[in-house]
Amino acid sequence: MIEELKTFVAVVEYNNFTKAAEAINMSQPAVSQQIKSLERMYDTVLIQRSHREKKIIITPEGKILYKRAKEIISLLREVKYEMEGYKKEFQGIIRIGASYTIGEFFIPKFLGEFTKAYPKIEFDITIDNTRTICKKVSDMILDIGLVEGYFNCDEFIYDAFKEDILKLAVKKGYIDKGQVFKKKDFKDSVWISREEGSGTRQELETFFREEGIVPKKIMVFGSNYSIKEAVKHGLGVTLTSEAVLNEAIELDEVDIIRTSKEYKRKFHYILPKGKIHSRLSILLVKMLKELNVK
Repeated sequence: MIEELKTFVAVVEYNNFTKAAEAINMSQPAVSQQIKSLERMYDTVLIQRSHREKKIIITPEGKILYKRAKEIISLLREVKYEMEGYKKEFQGIIRIGASYTIGEFFIPKFLGEFTKAYPKIEFDITIDNTRTICKKVSDMILDIGLVEGYFNCDEFIYDAFKEDILKLAVKKGYIDKGQVFKKKDFKDSVWISREEGSGTRQELETFFREEGIVPKKIMVFGSNYSIKEAVKHGLGVTLTSEAVLNEAIELDEVDIIRTSKEYKRKFHYILPKGKIHSRLSILLVKMLKELNVK
């Protein structure tokens, strides 16, 4: 039963029988047979196959089974750890997802401290935008997410663990240093932004609304480093995390424009609601609350 469920999960996540078979080292006929076995067991169609279009569609019943199968597999993995003596000492792998600012500027230092306390714990780190991390936590592809953007509070157990300050940055000499932000000075500016689904993009859009800005042009970059470099080289203006800008500020490569109010946001950890959380996830949350990582 458990092997059939693992096979079914692989087919859903790869959305392809052949790719799933390769990933779990089985033949495609064997994969198909295990899926059919599950369909007979539950007397329903889990996956609709279109041979002409060479694609599969997960039925509503299949989506229910996928969700529960992930929970069962996660629980069995946790039982295995405990039965092998993991109660005596924390060991194993924790799958962490982090949005870009957290992944680039917070995670390395935090995990350095964490590893000192728990040297036998290993990490599988995924760095992506907030929307993607939330989806992977909800689907139990990740054990825990650390995000900077907005998310659906009803789907997760969550709490804030750090405050982040956002700064308005421009190319060196773009306007007089120390000048307070005035909308008229930026009415024709190009705004440098992250992609849709990014927490930093959400904060920039909040800034636009609160300051009454209708941007004429937005230039999108997929990383914090490229945003900082774009501003440094005069491609436009941005609002981003102070952590992204600190090095450029120290090297006197960009200017910071004072705003009428301080723009802040919270970093949150998220755990899937209604699911079984691993002991390692709970331990990580405990450390997040205890460590004072600047």
